[in-house]
Amino acid sequence: MRFHPEAPQQAAFVRYEGSERNARGIHPGIFGLANALARDGRLSETDYSWWLASNLWYDAAYINPQFVDASVYDRALNPKAQAWFKVSAAHLLEQVPGYLALLDRYAVPWREVLSNDPGTVLYEDEFQLVVTPWSTRPGTIGDPERLLEARRGQVKAPKGTADGT
Repeated sequence: MRFHPEAPQQAAFVRYEGSERNARGIHPGIFGLANALARDGRLSETDYSWWLASNLWYDAAYINPQFVDASVYDRALNPKAQAWFKVSAAHLLEQVPGYLALLDRYAVPWREVLSNDPGTVLYEDEFQLVVTPWSTRPGTIGDPERLLEARRGQVKAPKGTADGT
């Protein structure tokens, strides 16, 4: 995997994901984590209503890459595919703190990851891109956890990370 030492304010892409790998060996995105809470019946009635309305808002606000190219998230073709927001998609990013607060309420650990070059692009539009991360490509080296991680949950990033502390 490539390591890109740019500062967070210079990063072009941001991803919010679980800080722990799932059974498939990936860090699921925050929408997947929130959807799992709802699917498993773990959300309160209030949180469920918020989650449903927020998902509907996102569905209306931007394109689901699968509607453009069904292979993007095909687990056989692209088992490690992950979506990243462009930092320029401010109107979409404004809604993210609600998902992060939801995850915090249910003790689901998450992290924010920033990069200018997160992987091989499978799909791109004006707001987002879907990539296969560099760390999962044959012949790449490095620890996949060395992505530019700005913070984990509400905990400040350790020294030496992209936030410059």
